[in-house]
Amino acid sequence: MAVAFIALFLAVSGTATAAHLITGRQIARNAITGKHVKDHSLSARDFSGTIAGTPGAQGPQGAQGPQGARGATGAKGDAGRDGRDGQDGSAAAKGDKGDPGLKGDKGDTGLNGAKGDKGDTGPAGPQGAKGDKGDTGPQGPQGPKGDTGSQGPAGFAGIKDVTSIFLVPSGSDNTPGSVNCPSTHPRVVGGGVEIVSGTEASQVLATHPSSSGWVVRLRNESGRPFNGQTITAMVHAVCVAG
Repeated sequence: MAVAFIALFLAVSGTATAAHLITGRQIARNAITGKHVKDHSLSARDFSGTIAGTPGAQGPQGAQGPQGARGATGAKGDAGRDGRDGQDGSAAAKGDKGDPGLKGDKGDTGLNGAKGDKGDTGPAGPQGAKGDKGDTGPQGPQGPKGDTGSQGPAGFAGIKDVTSIFLVPSGSDNTPGSVNCPSTHPRVVGGGVEIVSGTEASQVLATHPSSSGWVVRLRNESGRPFNGQTITAMVHAVCVAG
C-alpha cells in the first residue's frame, strides 16, 4: 500500500537514506499505527478508498436568501390560428311595436334675431295732462316807492272785547252761546269761542257774527256711552264805537 510505504519511509528517514525500500507485503497487518506517523504529513490523496465517517445529523435550515433580480422578458409567441367561420343564424320573427317614448325636455331658447329696420313715425298722440304747478320763483327786487294815496275814512273811536261764559252738557249735539255788543260800541267786527275746560271732548259746529254781537254752537262728545263731563266755553265779540 502507498500509505504504508510512505509512512515507513518517513518514520525511518533522517540524516541517512534507507539502503533498501520496504514494501507493504513486508509489514505485518496493523503494525504501523497513528503514533508512528508525523502530524500533518499526510493528505487526502495519500489514502485509498474513503476516509469519510458516518454522516452526521442534518443541520437546521439556513435563513432565506435575498430575492433574485427579475429575469428578462421572453420573446413574443407566435399568433394562434384563426378559428372556423360560424354558421349563419336564422332570421328572427319581427317583434311587436314598442310603446311611445317619454316626452323629451324643452329645448334651449333660440338666439335673438337680427335687429329690424326702423319703423315709420307714428301719428301724434293726444295732448298730455296739465303738469303740476312749478315752484315759486325767487322774489324780485323792491319796486320804486308809490305815490301817496288819498286820505281814508275815519277809524274806530274805540275797540272793546266783550265775553260771555256758557256750559255745554255731556252728550249735547248743538249747544249755542252768544254775546252782544254794548251800546257804547254797537258795531261788531270780529269774534270767536274759547274752550275753558273739556277741550278733548268739544267740537265747534259754527261760529259767526250776529246783528248785535257773536254766536257759536258746540257739541260735547263726552258721555258716549258713559263718563261724560260738562264743557265750559267762552264766546267773544270784538265791538267798536264808530
